[in-house]
Amino acid sequence: MLPIEKFKEEIKNIWDNKQNYIILDTETTGLSKTDEIVEIAVINLDGKVLLNTLVKPKKRIPDHVIKIHGITNEMVEHAPVWEDVWFTLMPYLMSKTMIAYNAMFDVGMIRQSCEIHGIKAPYIKQLDMMAICKNLKGYRPKLESFATKKQEHRALADTLIILEDIILANLDVE
Repeated sequence: MLPIEKFKEEIKNIWDNKQNYIILDTETTGLSKTDEIVEIAVINLDGKVLLNTLVKPKKRIPDHVIKIHGITNEMVEHAPVWEDVWFTLMPYLMSKTMIAYNAMFDVGMIRQSCEIHGIKAPYIKQLDMMAICKNLKGYRPKLESFATKKQEHRALADTLIILEDIILANLDVE
């Protein structure tokens, strides 16, 4: 099968079975093995917000990271801790396939945050929007274009951009 045909089939399958998917995005304290989630958002493919919260990390958010997402240490000071957020998030991850712009990163950060807080993370079924879209010649996901501008971005806004990418790609397929 040609890449474009596979892409169209995958997008159509996602849209035809949208009740089986969630879109997720995270913001973190950084990119290292000791970093953790400071914000997480989950929406369904109808655009309904299922989870949108800041998360109080165990470590401080460095200034250079604050410049990326705009989330300050003061903003997360009274936010729920990962353990509390996890129990809200887990049912979605156990019952749905997660779509993220860079799914390996987000799943890795979920696992790291769980590990830092002494929680065993289950297997997370995932689809990487970046990998799906690269098969469509000349197609560049809006989130990728947005991220390269180095503007502040937040988890909920990024999930909505991913949803827009899926909708636009599905319209191209029809």
